[in-house]
Amino acid sequence: MISTRAADIWSFPMMYKMARTLVKHGFKVCALCSRSARRSPSYEEKEAIRVSRIPRPWPFEIRDKVPKLFPRGLHEALAPLLVVAKILIAALPFALRAAKVRADIYHCFHPCGLLAGALAKGLLGGKRKLVYVSIDDYTYSTVRSYSNYLEVPADSTLLTAIWKVHQAFELSLVRRFADLVFTLDCVGDVLYRKYKSVVDDVVVIQTVPEADAEVDDDLRRELLRKYGGWKLVAYVGVINEPRGCFNMIRAIERVREEIPNVKLLLIGDTSDESFMRKALSFISEHGLEGHVDFLGVVPYPKLHTYLSVCHVGLCTYLHVAPGAGKRSSKLFLYMRAGLPVVASDLPGLREVVKEANCGILVDPRDVEQIADAIIRLLEDPEYARELGENGKRAVAGKYNWRNEEEKILAAYESLRRDLRS
Repeated sequence: MISTRAADIWSFPMMYKMARTLVKHGFKVCALCSRSARRSPSYEEKEAIRVSRIPRPWPFEIRDKVPKLFPRGLHEALAPLLVVAKILIAALPFALRAAKVRADIYHCFHPCGLLAGALAKGLLGGKRKLVYVSIDDYTYSTVRSYSNYLEVPADSTLLTAIWKVHQAFELSLVRRFADLVFTLDCVGDVLYRKYKSVVDDVVVIQTVPEADAEVDDDLRRELLRKYGGWKLVAYVGVINEPRGCFNMIRAIERVREEIPNVKLLLIGDTSDESFMRKALSFISEHGLEGHVDFLGVVPYPKLHTYLSVCHVGLCTYLHVAPGAGKRSSKLFLYMRAGLPVVASDLPGLREVVKEANCGILVDPRDVEQIADAIIRLLEDPEYARELGENGKRAVAGKYNWRNEEEKILAAYESLRRDLRS
């Protein structure tokens, strides 16, 4: 398995769940991840998964470095090529390490991981198979990122060029090297149709959790001591503005007026420096230091314990990719923990929340709506408990990993038969 992103296997739910599924059914799994923290060991073996970590190469910081090297106008002109250059250079060390593993199947996450797997497969030749896992509309995400960074409209000529280059690059790799694609259940089957146009075997999965999760009793006692007396509102995921995190902080300022012992726990990656500067400045200006905690990345197996001491879960994305995002993994994690949710009234999120009757839908741009929903849930514990139990039942009965596990194993058995023939 190859993931070049900052998230380690222990904090990347889809990678972790797939690895555990394959190990449980007799596959030997080696995970190649980024070594983004010095304290992370270069190699470890845990839960029968061998993990090898590779230092993150400089292209991950390319957007910060390039403006210092080139005038802004030239940077903008080169942006479509820089998108591909970043992926290419970042993939090379992973490709070399992957080739040394000499795996039968290369299981790749994100376009950069896809390129690393494709290079390893091409170097080694033979009957090796390549599996690509696409859990997002990466072209859309890339364009949004460059739109924010370059401060140009998403429909500009420049961003259209980036869109075309990125999409063509990803699909050409899939067409040439991928034997199987796993992708998400999306509105209008957008991602399924995208990959089906270039490869025959495309399997749709959902970002749902395991039906059951263990609570770490020692950790839970520690958290209860730390947060005793607080009403805890949780967010899990990458921490940035598009995922609604700044509006969450603004909402907590409003909630504090009614509920003085409210605290927001932001659990996830905090590497977006511009967002963190903005958020910390707001927190300081409004005296929210005691009401907002940035906990950083929590290993996936520990998330359920953290959520077990919370009272409300937030999933207030500002927008989703066109057609994408029918489901949200954080939404299901909250539901499994029995938390009532406050979620964006957007396609997919709306469908799940209404069907399960597990939370309150809001306009994610409206801070007052978010705050009012949180206040209602914290001030009416019986209503909150009812919504939380509804979500818990929905995960136990429908939105859990059992069905996805069966799809993964069926697809892998087909690959294994091809390798043996």
